Formats: sequence, structure tokens, C-alpha cells
Amino acid sequence: MLILSVFFRAPPDQAEVLRPHMQTVIAASRAEPGCLFYTLAEDIADKEGNVIVADGTLLDEPAVKAIEEAGGKVVAAAALVDRSNGSADLGVPFFPLIRLTVPTYSPDTLPLMLELSAIFTLVTFLIFALYGLLAAQMREHVISKPNVLIWMRRSFAAAFVGLGAKLALAER
Repeated sequence: MLILSVFFRAPPDQAEVLRPHMQTVIAASRAEPGCLFYTLAEDIADKEGNVIVADGTLLDEPAVKAIEEAGGKVVAAAALVDRSNGSADLGVPFFPLIRLTVPTYSPDTLPLMLELSAIFTLVTFLIFALYGLLAAQMREHVISKPNVLIWMRRSFAAAFVGLGAKLALAER
């Protein structure tokens, strides 16, 4: 996917002349296959001359050639995410916010991936089952000892008293 932002600086008296031509270009660009979005905006706060901005989102790199063939000049390209694994060559500097290296695998590796996934799932299940059994045994051990329960209650009570004292003495 290619996202283009094109800026034109026109003197204020020429903006009215340029606007209908830009609208024609925008309409033609929207009709191109692969064009998802294309719009026109103006910076009316600019005192030196109106800046006319054309923003577009196109699906393929040949859009750069089409722009140049139409008389435009692409000086750089930018994208939020580059998933091309470094193969994006637009003929202009390319500035992605994030470069993702996405490995590709041949179809014959699918059985191995399924086998490894099944092993991982089984090992994870066994670990959690063992953890559950050990937790149940520990619970039985703690509940069956009255002295352990008494000291646990006293420890929690002391902790709550300490927290209450800290809260009471805190500056407001």
C-alpha cells in the first residue's frame, strides 16, 4: 500500500485557477484501479500563498510512475508499516514508521508446525495440571493444620492493622 501526500504552493490569486484542475486530477485518480482514497484540502491559514494538499492511498507501487507520467514529481514516500522485507523500491526515498520483517515459509513446513504446536499445547496442559494438583495438596496441608491457620489469620490481621495505621498517619 502506498500513501501519498502531494503539496502545491500557489499564490493566492492563482489558487482559484489551480483548484478546478486539481479536482479533475483527484476525480481521475479516484477512478484508477487500486485507489482507496484521494482528497483535496487547502491551508487557508498560510499568508504567503495557499498550500493545496492532495492526499491519497493507493494499493500498488506503479502509482509513482503514473504520477510522474502525469507531470508530477514524487520526492519521497512514507508508510506506517513496511512489510516488504526490504523489497520496496519506489525509486524515491522511502520512510516507514515501522519496518516489519515477516518470515515466509514453504508449504511443506506446515506438518512440522502443526506437530510442534500440538507438543507445545500438550506440555502447557501438563504443566498447568501439575500446578493445580500441587496447589490442591498445599491447600489440604494448610487447612488440616489449625496452628498454620491461626498464624495466617494473625499475619493478615497484623498486615491490615499496619495498613490502617499507615493510612491514618498519611498526610492529606
